[in-house]
Amino acid sequence: MNFSHAGVMNRPRGSHKRKEIGHMAIESHLAELERRHQALEQEISEALAHPSTDGLKIAELKRRKLHVKDEIARLRQETVLH
Repeated sequence: MNFSHAGVMNRPRGSHKRKEIGHMAIESHLAELERRHQALEQEISEALAHPSTDGLKIAELKRRKLHVKDEIARLRQETVLH
């Protein structure tokens, strides 16, 4: 336990900073995931515009986009809970 000079219990030094840095890292990661999601959406749109695009490639792009969307939702839920 940490006590101030007045004898009042304080939280461990630096814990607020670590939470703040952790929150910033999550926000940065979320922003990157959102950029990746948007890029996949664009890639899918472009692939659909070309009739010669393989259906399996489009399915893979959609699967990856859904995976990124799920990861975004999971991180946002964790952020709300903490």
